[in-house]
Amino acid sequence: MSKRELRDGPVRTSGFQRLSEHLDAVFNPPPAMEELIHFDTSNGKKPETLHEVSREEVIQGLESPLRLDQLVERPNARDFDEVIQIVNRGKAPNAIEYTPTPGKLIDPGKIGIISYKGQIQLLQGGKYWALPNLFSKWVDVVPIDQTLIQYETLTIIRVQNGEYGLASLNSTPLILDQGLHVYNDRNFKFERRVSVNFEHLTHGGVHIIRVPKGKYASVTEGNNQKLLPEGIHACRSLVFSYNRLEDVNQEYIHHGTLHILRVNKGKVALVSENNLFRLLPEGTHCFNSSTFVFHKFEASYQPLIKHGTITRFRIVKGEIGLAWEGQKPKLFVEDGVYERDDPNFRFERSVPATDQYIEHGTIKRFTIRKGEIGLAWEGQKPTLLKEDGIFVRDEWNFRFQKCVPVTANLINHGTISRFRVLKGEIGLAWLDQKPKLFNEGIYEIDDANFVFDKCVLATEQCIKHGTISRFRVLKGEIGLAWEDSKPQFFDEGVYEKDDPNFVFVRCVAATEKRIELGSRKIITVWDGEVGVSYKKGKLLVLKPDSHHIDSADHTFNGMLSTQQQCLHLIGDKKSAAPESLVCETKDFVEIAIRADVFYRVVDPERVLMVVGQDNITKLVMETSIATLNGIVRSTSLAEVAQSKEPQAKSNKKFVEGQPVHGPSAPMFFDKVHDEFISKLHDAFIDKYGIEITNIRIESFKILNQELANNISKQALTTATTETQLANLASQTEIATAQQMRDAEILRIKAQSEANRINTETEAKNKATMNTAKTSAEALLVQARAEADAIVIRAEAEAKAIQLKAEAEGDRAMHLMKTPLGGQMALQQINADMIRQSMQGVEKMVYVVPEAGNTSGWMNSLFVPQIFASQALAAAPAAGSKAAVVADQ
Repeated sequence: MSKRELRDGPVRTSGFQRLSEHLDAVFNPPPAMEELIHFDTSNGKKPETLHEVSREEVIQGLESPLRLDQLVERPNARDFDEVIQIVNRGKAPNAIEYTPTPGKLIDPGKIGIISYKGQIQLLQGGKYWALPNLFSKWVDVVPIDQTLIQYETLTIIRVQNGEYGLASLNSTPLILDQGLHVYNDRNFKFERRVSVNFEHLTHGGVHIIRVPKGKYASVTEGNNQKLLPEGIHACRSLVFSYNRLEDVNQEYIHHGTLHILRVNKGKVALVSENNLFRLLPEGTHCFNSSTFVFHKFEASYQPLIKHGTITRFRIVKGEIGLAWEGQKPKLFVEDGVYERDDPNFRFERSVPATDQYIEHGTIKRFTIRKGEIGLAWEGQKPTLLKEDGIFVRDEWNFRFQKCVPVTANLINHGTISRFRVLKGEIGLAWLDQKPKLFNEGIYEIDDANFVFDKCVLATEQCIKHGTISRFRVLKGEIGLAWEDSKPQFFDEGVYEKDDPNFVFVRCVAATEKRIELGSRKIITVWDGEVGVSYKKGKLLVLKPDSHHIDSADHTFNGMLSTQQQCLHLIGDKKSAAPESLVCETKDFVEIAIRADVFYRVVDPERVLMVVGQDNITKLVMETSIATLNGIVRSTSLAEVAQSKEPQAKSNKKFVEGQPVHGPSAPMFFDKVHDEFISKLHDAFIDKYGIEITNIRIESFKILNQELANNISKQALTTATTETQLANLASQTEIATAQQMRDAEILRIKAQSEANRINTETEAKNKATMNTAKTSAEALLVQARAEADAIVIRAEAEAKAIQLKAEAEGDRAMHLMKTPLGGQMALQQINADMIRQSMQGVEKMVYVVPEAGNTSGWMNSLFVPQIFASQALAAAPAAGSKAAVVADQ
C-alpha cells in the first residue's frame, strides 16, 4: 500500500454502493428506507424480484354471486286469516259453525286443526264448530302465537326478527325470511332457525357469507382460493367451502396460494419463493403463489438479519462492520444498512470505529493519533508509521503491533531504536559494541547491533560510557585526569575523550592553593605566606604567585605563614593559675602573668633551614617563657607593686606588630615589655629569621593572698591622700572663679551707675540750655536713659553668668584630665547627699572592702558605709560633717 493510501484513509474494496446511485427501488420501500439500504450490484444486475400481485387479484368476489333476495323466501301470510285461507285453499272447511253451543268452542287466539279425508284444514278461533260426518275428525287446537305448528302436511312457521328459517321443498333448500310462512305440502320440511348475524350460512348448496367491516373471508370456490371483501356474499354451489374470517389488520393473511403481508413500520418480512429469499420492506404486499413461504417478521433496526442467502446488517455511526465474502475479508466503514444476497457472504460483527486497531483476516485497520507513532511489521521487517490518520492494509504479511507516544524517550521496535535526547541531556548507546554519545535531538537507528542505554544530565561533571569520557570543567575550576598514565589539567570547557586509557579524576576550584595530581601540581601562594617545596632534596621557597610544577622529584610540603602570629604563654597546667604563666620575683614571690607574644617569619629560608617548619611555635613558646621568667626573677616585689595594686592591667596601648623604641615608662608592664623585646628581637631575626614584634601583658596577680591584702591597704591610703589633694586644688580653682565673677559684677554695676549719672547730667545741661523743649521730650529722654540702664544691668548679669559657667567648665575640664576627674562630679553629689544625711551623726567608721576581691577593684569608687553607734569611742563634735572618697 502506498503512502498516499495510508494517508488518505481506507478505500471501499467491495461492491457495496448506495441504492440511490445504482439501483432503482425493488421492493418499493419508503424513500428514507431506500436511501439507507446498500445492495450488492457488483455483478451489474438488479436483484431478482418476487411475483407480487395487486390487491385486486387477491381480494375479489365470487364467480356466480346471487343477491340475497334471490335466495330468501319472503313470508306468504300476513296474519292467521291468510294462513287459514292458504291451508284451506280458499274453501270452507268441512265443519259446521254453530252459534249456540252444541259444538266445540275454539278459544280466541287459537286455531283448530281437523283432518278431512287425509287433508288438513284449519278452523278459526272464537267460534263453536261441529264435525258434520265421519270423514272429518279433530286433530288439535293450538295457540296462534306458537312459532312452529306442524301436523302431517301442515307447517306454519313464524320466523322472528333477526332470524332466518331453514327449510326444503321438494329437496330444494329454502331460506325463510322474517315473517309468517305457511306450507301445506307433504314435501315441505322445516329444519331449523338461524340468526341473521351468522358469518357463514350454508343450507344445501346455498351459501351466504357475511363479512363485517375490517375482515376478509377466506373461501374456496371450485379450485380457486379467494378472500372476500367486506359485505354479504351469496351463491348456490356444491363446490364452495368457507374457511374463516381474517382480520384485515393482521400482519400475515394466508389462504391457500394467497398471501397478504402487512409489514409495519420498523419491521421487515422474511419470505421466500422458489428458494428465492427476500426481505420485504414496510408496506402491504400481496402474493398468489403456491411456492411462496412466509417465515417471520424481524425488527428492521436489528444489527443483523440472516435469511437464507440474504444477509442484511446495520452499521451504526461510529462502528465498522466485519464480514467475509467467501474466504475474503471485508470491512464496511460507512454507516448505513447493507444487504447482500450471497450464500458465501457471512457477517461477523461490528466493532467501534474508535478502536485503535481492528484486525479482520488479512485486513488491518489502525488509527495513529496525533502525537503517536505506530509500530508495525512488514514481513519480518519492523517499520515505524509516523503520519497520523486512519490506515487500512490488506496484506497477509503486515502486522500492526501498537501505538506509542511520540514523546516517549525510547521506542524499541525490532531492530529500530527511536530515542529522544532532551535539552540538557546526553544519550548513551552502543553501536557494534562501541559506545556512542548523542546530543539533544531525536534519533532513529535501524541496526540490530544498536542498543540505547539511557540518558543522563548534561550538567553532570563527568559522564563515563564505555571508553568515552565526557566531562565538564566549569568556570573557575580545573579538571584533573589521567591520560596514558600521565596527569593532565584542563581549563574551562566541555571535553570528550574516547580512550580506554583516559580516567577523569575530579574538578577542583581554581582558587585552591594546592592542586595536585601525580607529579603535576599547581601551587598558589598568597601574600602573607610562602610555599615550602623541595626539588631533588633542596629547599625551594615559593614566593606569592601561581607556580606550575611538573616533576616527580619536586615535592610540596605546605605553606608557611609570614603574617604576624599570636602565641599565648602558658606554664604548667597543674599550677594555681593554669591559664597564666607563674613566675617568681627576685624575693621569691609567685605572680601569675597573662601574656601573649607576637611574632612573624621574615626570613623563610633561614627558618626552614635552622628551625624547621614544625618547630617554630615550640621555639617561640619555650624561648619566650624562659625570657619572661628571667625578667621577673630579676625584678623585686616592690618594683612589681609600684602601681600600688596587688594585681593590675597595663594602661599603655601598644601597636601590635610594632616594636617599641622610645623610652620606657616606670611601670612593671613597660619594663617587662622593653626587656623582653630587647633580648629577643634582634637575636631571633639574626639567628632564626623570626621577628618578635611585641609582647602583650594583660594582667598579673600575686598568688600569696596575705601579701596581696597588705598591698591593697597601702594602695587605699595612697588613693585617699591623692583624692584629698585633688579636692583642695579644685576648691581653690572654684574660689578663684567666684572672686573673678564678683569683681566683674561690681565693675558692671559701676559702669552702669556712671552711665546713669552721665545721662542725668547731660539731660540737665540740655534742659538748661534748651528750655524751649517741651516736657514731653524731657520725659522721652528720661525713659530712654532708664531703658539703657536696664539693658546695661542685664548685660552685666549675663556676663557674670557666662564667666561663672566658663569657670565651672574649666574646672570640669581640669578634673577630666586627672585620673579621678571623671568621678568628681559624682563625688560632689554624693558628698552633698552624705552631708545632709549625716546631720546629727556623732561618729563614723570606714569599712575597707574584702581583700579577696581582686578583680579590678582599683577602678571602683568606694563610698564608706556609715553606721550610727553610741558605743564607739570619742567622736567629733555633734553636728560635724565628714566625707571621704577613695579613688585609684
